[in-house]
Amino acid sequence: MTTERMLTSLRRRWHLVLLCTALGAALAVAALYLLPPTYEARTQLLVEVTDGEAGSRSENSAFVQQSMPTLLQFARSTTIAEDVADRTAQADTPAEVSERLTFTVLEDTTVLEIVATGETPEHAATLADAAARSVISTVPSPAGSLEGLTADVLQPPTVPTSPVSPDPLAVLPAGVIVGVLTGVMLALLGTLRDRHARDLDEIEEATGSPVMGVLCRATPSRLASAVRSRAIPTTMPRIFSALGLGDGRADRQVLPVSAAHTGVDAGFVAAGLVRTARASGVRAVLMLNDTTLGRARASTLTAGGLEDLTITGPRRAPGAVLTSAALAATLDQVPERTELVVILCGVIDEDPDVRATLELAGRVLLVTDLAPPTVRLRAAVHCANGADAHIDGVVLCDTETPGAADIRLPSIARERSTL
Repeated sequence: MTTERMLTSLRRRWHLVLLCTALGAALAVAALYLLPPTYEARTQLLVEVTDGEAGSRSENSAFVQQSMPTLLQFARSTTIAEDVADRTAQADTPAEVSERLTFTVLEDTTVLEIVATGETPEHAATLADAAARSVISTVPSPAGSLEGLTADVLQPPTVPTSPVSPDPLAVLPAGVIVGVLTGVMLALLGTLRDRHARDLDEIEEATGSPVMGVLCRATPSRLASAVRSRAIPTTMPRIFSALGLGDGRADRQVLPVSAAHTGVDAGFVAAGLVRTARASGVRAVLMLNDTTLGRARASTLTAGGLEDLTITGPRRAPGAVLTSAALAATLDQVPERTELVVILCGVIDEDPDVRATLELAGRVLLVTDLAPPTVRLRAAVHCANGADAHIDGVVLCDTETPGAADIRLPSIARERSTL
């Protein structure tokens, strides 16, 4: 996937990204209200040698630092947890107290930091104070390496003013970011799953032929803004000229016009080319076989008196397939001085009569909608190659047949852009 297509996909699905962003923010707000808050209180104890102990200051400091790991292990014991549970009026069990208390020795110091978490600010502060008093009361210990140590409050606990979790400054941005990323991923996933060619380069790459314009009553809103900004008003003669029709280089030109898939009015394009030829002084006729005659819309045949310029091919028995010989015989019915014969075909890879037309003409103009299925474009190329024919160009037609005679098209000499 190219960067241009990714950006086009995000522009096309911006509402999905916006929806996911809003949903992520809403979930973050809901989490702030629904998740129980957690408050945190801290206190610090300074551990020193008991007054009256002999020894230099450096020796005492080294002795305390050597004893800190033992003191830390003692503070985390069930003895301290049970004592804290007894000192507080809360309903916390010793196991719950152990989960709520964290003991840490600050690096390169003899300071023991106690962090207590609670459901309310007062709960956290009470646990921190009880833990500090419990450690102070049990140190010095009469046994082991803790003998001769004392602990004093260095920093008393304070009642916290805001919860540590969930943190609005972290939850809200995280919800928005997750929402944006989810929306972008869904938009790109939708593009990867999309089996339609939605930019001009993709259509031209699939068909190996240039896109000659977008045929519609007005520039459709489904076109990307980049294309709308480059859409130069023009008329059907631009396609006529781009195909080299009526240039006098051949006694008679035969141009089949076929739809790449159902639901596209190729008949309007074929009729428009005939009308343009007649207006330009080029003698032209529109040829229909009995199959396309039944599918052609009334506007195709009646617009500009085309019913007088239409030739119907030989009718065949049900199930019979048109042959190039039968089509050549029909062309013999065309008036001798006719310079252009536009043959309206069915869907290029579904109508069996198309092959005979392609074998005779060796060329075809492909008509499709604004976002044709890629598989249909490739099938059209395969069908043309099988008949040794070439797709001269592709005309994108809006799903609704334009009703005006003068059809506005993007410039033939357009810049490559995306639909």
